[in-house]
Amino acid sequence: MGRTLGRTLVIGMMDKRSALVNPHASFEGREYPWGTAGRSEPLEALHSESLAHWFNSVFLQFKDPAALPFDQHELAALIAPRALLLTCGYEDDWINPEGMYVSYAEAEEVYRFLGAEDHIGMAYRRGGHNRTQEDVDHLLEYCDWRLRGIQPVHTDFKSSLYEPWRQGID
Repeated sequence: MGRTLGRTLVIGMMDKRSALVNPHASFEGREYPWGTAGRSEPLEALHSESLAHWFNSVFLQFKDPAALPFDQHELAALIAPRALLLTCGYEDDWINPEGMYVSYAEAEEVYRFLGAEDHIGMAYRRGGHNRTQEDVDHLLEYCDWRLRGIQPVHTDFKSSLYEPWRQGID
């Protein structure tokens, strides 16, 4: 679990001891694909003096999202078939919630291929860039479901306001 998505995804991807990964409300370590339109900074904006410290020198060589050798949704897919829960607020302008949904939908294809589509979920809530009690409650309910087999009572981990977008990729 962690707050900075990029780091959380890499750790979750590499450390197989992580039974469940919960990246939450990223800032510049984002979960959504770099080329995704939405409420966020374009890739070239991250080269500014105030933001460049988030990245290593290799990443900072890239100015065009199309030139990246991989994208964030692929990191999410590499966690499969272990459990992954993406959480954030719909009004979080820092992280592009719609772009996060794109990553979810793309990574879910890999989970589906592996027969583990119930091991990836999302839990969006109203609000902005913080971790709230609602986020914690979503995480605990997801942990109960994925790690203890207790069916979720309060949360549908497969729906969001962006679900109609999905029709375009099926």
